[in-house]
Parts: sequence; C-alpha cells; structure tokens
Amino acid sequence: MGEKLELGSFDFEVDYEADDIWDDCENDHIYNIRLPWTNASGTPCVLFNRPDHPGSVRMRNIIDTFVQEWIVAGSEQQAPILGDAILEEIKRNIEEPSEVPYYFLYGGQTEGDVLCCRKASEEEIKEKICDEWRSHFVEARSLRDVDILFPCEGLFSDRPGNMAMKMEVEQSVITWGNTALDSRHEILNDIRRRITAQDGRPRFFFRGFQEGDIVHWREASDTQINHEILCEMHRNFTIPLLENDILCGRGINRSFAHPWNTEMSSYIAGRTIAWAEAGSQTKRDLFSGMYTILVETHRIRFLFEGRREGTTTYCRAANREEIEQEIKDELKSHFNVIPNERDYIFGKGNAIKGWAGNTHYRNEIINPRKREYVESADNQRDLIKDQVYDAIVDNRGRFLYAWGFRPGEGCIIEDDMERIKQKLGHALRAKRGRS
Repeated sequence: MGEKLELGSFDFEVDYEADDIWDDCENDHIYNIRLPWTNASGTPCVLFNRPDHPGSVRMRNIIDTFVQEWIVAGSEQQAPILGDAILEEIKRNIEEPSEVPYYFLYGGQTEGDVLCCRKASEEEIKEKICDEWRSHFVEARSLRDVDILFPCEGLFSDRPGNMAMKMEVEQSVITWGNTALDSRHEILNDIRRRITAQDGRPRFFFRGFQEGDIVHWREASDTQINHEILCEMHRNFTIPLLENDILCGRGINRSFAHPWNTEMSSYIAGRTIAWAEAGSQTKRDLFSGMYTILVETHRIRFLFEGRREGTTTYCRAANREEIEQEIKDELKSHFNVIPNERDYIFGKGNAIKGWAGNTHYRNEIINPRKREYVESADNQRDLIKDQVYDAIVDNRGRFLYAWGFRPGEGCIIEDDMERIKQKLGHALRAKRGRS
C-alpha cells in the first residue's frame, strides 16, 4: 500500500510497492507519487513534462529573468560560461517561496483524478533547467552577416549588419536633433522598422553564454532594440552644452531661456528689414556676413541637443549648411504677419505688384499724384508723401515686407516712418503702373 506525504495542504501518496513502469519513464524510474489532479495546479512543484502547469510556467519565468540579467551583466569580450553555480542559483529561486519541501516531478499516467508522478533526479533537474535556458538562445552558427549583434561598439562593430544599423542611425541624426525630446521614441521605432525591412530581414541578438567552443545568442525584444539604437544615437552627441552656445532646433527644440539663443534672436531680429529689402545675391552676402560674425569672429558654437544626463545636455556640432539654415529659420520666424487686402507691401515680383492693396493704392492714390510729385519742390514732395501715407493708414492699411516673392509666405511690419516715406517717394517717382 502507499504512504501519504503531507506537503502543506496537499497530499502526495507515495506508492513504494508499485512496480508498473510506463513507456515514457526516463531512466526506468517508477512513478510512485500519486498527485490529486484536482489540486495539481496549486501544488508546490514543477511538472517538467506538463508545460502548462503553473509550477512549470513559473520556472520558465524565473529562468527568463535570469537570462535578462545575464545579458545585461555579460562581459563584452567573452560570453560567460553556464555552469553548476548558476544552475543551483536558479533551482534555489524556484524552490525559495515554498514553505514546504518543493518537488521537481515528471507526470505520468492519470488514474481517475490522480496523476501518477515520479521525482526527478538532480541531474535531470539540471538538464531541464539547461534545456529551458538554451531555448532562449540560438547558436552562433545560426547567425547571418545581416544580423546585428549587441553591443554595437567594440567587438562587433565591423560586422556588416552592425555597420548597416550605424548608417541608418546616422541618417536620422539630423531629425533627432530637430525633434522634441518627448517625441523621439517614434524615431527609434522608425529606425528599427527600416532596419528589419532591409534585404535578408536582419535580426537583433545579445551575446548569451558559452558551452565549450559554442557561443549562444539571445534574440532581442523591440524594447531592447530601441535601447541599443538609442545608445548608438547618443554616440553622435558628445559635446556638453555651455552658456555661450546656441542651441539649434529649427524652432522645435530651441529653448529661448538659454542665454545665447536670446542673443541670437535679438541679433537677427535687427537684420530682418535689411533681409527683406535685399535681392538674391545680397541675401547670400547677408548670410555669409552673419555666419562670419557669429561663428568665426565670436567663436559661437551652434549645437543640436541629443541627450541629457543629470544637469548636463550633450549635443553635436552643426555644420555650415545647418547653421545657415538655422539663421534663415530665425529670420523667417519674424515674418509672421498674414497680409490682408488693405495692406501695402514693399518688394518686387508680380505677386507683390498684383497684391490687392498695392493695386488699389496705386490706382486710387499714388498714380493720380505722380505728376504733381515730380513737378513739386522738395518741401511739397514731403507733404504729398505725408498725404499718401495718411490715406493708407486711414484705410487701416499696414506697410509690410514679404518674406519672399509671395506675400502669403508671411510678412513683417515696417514701422520706421522715414523708411516708409522713402519707399512711398520711390513709388511716386516710378513710371506709371509700377509701385
């Protein structure tokens, strides 16, 4: 007859006299533990050949946690070796929460509501843990050139897959620097999708463990991949931001609380009208002059923000093209007025000449006074300019400069009376039909 063993609230009946041996018995062990199957899901044990049993699921979860920690703590130069010490530690963690003896079992046949089991030997327990551990990894011989091995720097940086990933990251460096910090996760996802869509469908792996001469690798999750892409991105941002640097960002990331951003904005704001009045070549000269003054004379660095560590912001240096674009964007930000049909716009081009306000004032106010203006003495001309100015203002018109040749791209208000009247004098002297 069998003898009952009490394990907490569960009873195992150990049948020492049983002599039945089933076909699925390993090492011809006898299945002499009778486990009530109705309570099997809560029994403090692992059923190795019943993967859906809670104890088996728990064992897999514990091993998965060990695998994750193993990957993070692994040496860069050599894969760690899986030995008895780590296997014993995993076994202890599986047993630890139980207040009663914990069993590692093999389930056999069922007899009614009873599952016949046997205890696993120490060697079998280690082998099963090893098998579960290995299931998280692939052997090195299964890797392909297009696959990416983490960490990207150091030992694996020259692999074709790693180099392809680095190129994908470099293509997104500018976008990264121009994007707000809380929106950058989408860039990481986009880089990962682009990489996985390449020929050969690259996979991502962490170095795992070594058995003899065989190295095993663990496939990375999307979260881990994004983290490694982020680390690769951060390698492009190594310059600490100082107070007298200009923090670039095309108006997206720029912090006007940063001292020299405010200085740059004030400096460029004073040159907006000169920019608006200039022709194409003069605009290029203005760019060159501002670049020379800011970068070469005052040695101001234009930087793109990449990452923050504590109170330090790390950046990358902008190239000349990016600096000029930054200056242009700053100029453009001042042309934020949308013109209406009562406004008078200074400038050249058919779009400005044909603007509703320009056409109205030219036909109704300027052209009728042109002959009188040309034939008048200087003091009388000043009076005519005053009268034209007052007529436009009384009509609630504004005097504007357009950003380009299309007023709809944005305008800036001209509020310098002397320049306005000088421009009106040019219009009154111009041949009929021109403003």
